[in-house]
Amino acid sequence: MIKTEKLLNVLESVNDGVAKKAIVADYENFVFQDNMVCTNNDEVFFLKRTDLEFGKTFGVRANELLNFVGRISAEEVESSFEDEEFQLKWKRTEMGMKYSEVSDTYYDPYMTKLIEKDSWHKLKKNKLPDSFVTALSLVNSCVSKDLTDEISNSVHFSEDYVEATDNYRIARYTFDDSIFHKDFLVPASSVAIIVKNKPHYLLRLNDSSRIYFMNKEMDLIFACRVYNGEYHPTEKYLFPQGDMKEITFSEDVIDAINRAEIFNVEEDSIRLVDLHLRKRFLTISSEKEIGRYREKAKVGYSGEDFSFKIDLNALRDILALTTKGHLYDNVIKFKTSSLIYVNSLINN
Repeated sequence: MIKTEKLLNVLESVNDGVAKKAIVADYENFVFQDNMVCTNNDEVFFLKRTDLEFGKTFGVRANELLNFVGRISAEEVESSFEDEEFQLKWKRTEMGMKYSEVSDTYYDPYMTKLIEKDSWHKLKKNKLPDSFVTALSLVNSCVSKDLTDEISNSVHFSEDYVEATDNYRIARYTFDDSIFHKDFLVPASSVAIIVKNKPHYLLRLNDSSRIYFMNKEMDLIFACRVYNGEYHPTEKYLFPQGDMKEITFSEDVIDAINRAEIFNVEEDSIRLVDLHLRKRFLTISSEKEIGRYREKAKVGYSGEDFSFKIDLNALRDILALTTKGHLYDNVIKFKTSSLIYVNSLINN
């Protein structure tokens, strides 16, 4: 018997690796092998280790299986293979899905190594910095949403830092030590998946253009494709010149940001919030179809009025690192020992 909730959790943990549409049938499947469940859509690959074993290597359509398991009312179900079907049964109910064999091209050589039983404890693992996920989340908020521009729609990974820019804002996060030992680019959609799955270890950056991570707590390994490309020159934008004035953000601003999220619209994984400073008060506002929100919070600043738009989650992460910003002629800059985040101002 299989615990329904456990099966559902396993399927959900690897679902980001399922292709929505695919020429290769396996890319739309959950693949079960020994005590592991895999998904692979050629861009990202997921491998989840579990104590569920079906005694057979097979693939079934992911979308239908996940939706069905999510609607099972029984706490436990019985699994079997009959009449060329993968079947789940409980009480007076049964479900059967056609299953398929897994093609030889589904795994690359390193994936093949990962699915071997008892191989995980032998893997070479490099511990990622505690700040790794926050760093990627901050930088990914600056990626261009223009999907036709492959370079701008990616995060640039260098030996000891990650960075991105959409020409309106730019972020670079520098780590204490070298992590990757080479330069490469990762599409923003894949970076979002890395952030979502919170890896603890870097396993491998291999010659087949994939980077592998492990979330130890979830018994999960996942990978995404990387590619080479010359990233935009960023140095001059990271270090604006000219007169500078300091602004100090209060706890009231942080509280207001949390409330603004309720009436904030997410577009392309970004939640832009409007900020306008006038006479030492910062107005935080957000709006969506069902309602709007606006709040004024006092800040430490004396200077010209200014306005800017920034990703709400990015601003929250920034203010957790520093409560001070620096105003230049046309940008606001936040800086810590690790982070540089520069955001364009809006002409008032």
